[in-house]
Amino acid sequence: MAEIKDFYESGKGDRLIDPLLFPEEIKQFLTCEKRILETLADSFDLLVEVGSMYGRYPKWAVENGKYYLGIDIVQRYIETGRKIILDLQLNPDKCRFVLGGAENITDLVKPREWNVKLRKCLLFFPFNSFGNMEDPLVIVKGIKKSGLPFLISTYGTSQETNVCREQYYRDCGYSEIVSLQDEKGVRFVSPDGLSTIAYHPDYLQEIFTIASLKVAIVHFSQIAVAFTLPELAKKIMPITF
Repeated sequence: MAEIKDFYESGKGDRLIDPLLFPEEIKQFLTCEKRILETLADSFDLLVEVGSMYGRYPKWAVENGKYYLGIDIVQRYIETGRKIILDLQLNPDKCRFVLGGAENITDLVKPREWNVKLRKCLLFFPFNSFGNMEDPLVIVKGIKKSGLPFLISTYGTSQETNVCREQYYRDCGYSEIVSLQDEKGVRFVSPDGLSTIAYHPDYLQEIFTIASLKVAIVHFSQIAVAFTLPELAKKIMPITF
């Protein structure tokens, strides 16, 4: 985790969220991800974006009558997110950023402080932020302990997805990229410090089973997969992506 934190703290990871470098598949991924949130909007009052960087959805959340909490392990992203809140003139009582990791969800997310019921929160892991988390079992156990509804948006592990990811990382300027595959998933690494994994759906299904947490899997766009509660999946599945 320290190496991943250093990679983003140094600025080397910023290229991964530069819209000018997004291929069409990534654009479609993010468009569909937003559509999923829009579909689930009546299910939550507080959106908690985990691995938020400086925030993909604070403006959307506030404009749709939600509270927003962004969580990230990188201090400069938190500082940038707070500045964006001021620049966009978003209500600081409805929109916040805090420094912390997904393994500490129960300490970081306190719905009562927002006057929001537990079941009206959505713990949201956007755009494969989950792929930066080295011990998924610890994270999933934390989700289970918190009792919070959740949505994990991540890459699939098909050959089409792997080809897209590798080209995307090359377009971002990372060199000597190597693909590593095992029973957990597909990881791309480079000497630049890039190290990001897409976990196999079957592997994550086993992790959720170990944690005694029910999960449903929804494939969307050409390259992405969502993991969420079965009752939320029912709302998502009718959508044509």
